[in-house]
Amino acid sequence: MPDRDNNQHSIQILTDNAAKLYLFCLLPPAANIIVLETHYLGTGRSAKAISCGTCISIVAIAIYAAAIVLSRMM
Repeated sequence: MPDRDNNQHSIQILTDNAAKLYLFCLLPPAANIIVLETHYLGTGRSAKAISCGTCISIVAIAIYAAAIVLSRMM
């Protein structure tokens, strides 16, 4: 049976780090999709789309980080 205090601590960690949890939405697609596609299909056609998605994710993470930093400065 889980300890009630331990559950409270787990929830507290989530609420204290809510801004960081939103970063999961901005993470780029996995590169191993390209590896699997290239290995099994011999095409690697998805490489362009995945690399583009990665670049977009990097920009989105930078904008998100700047918004968090600016909101904490105000």
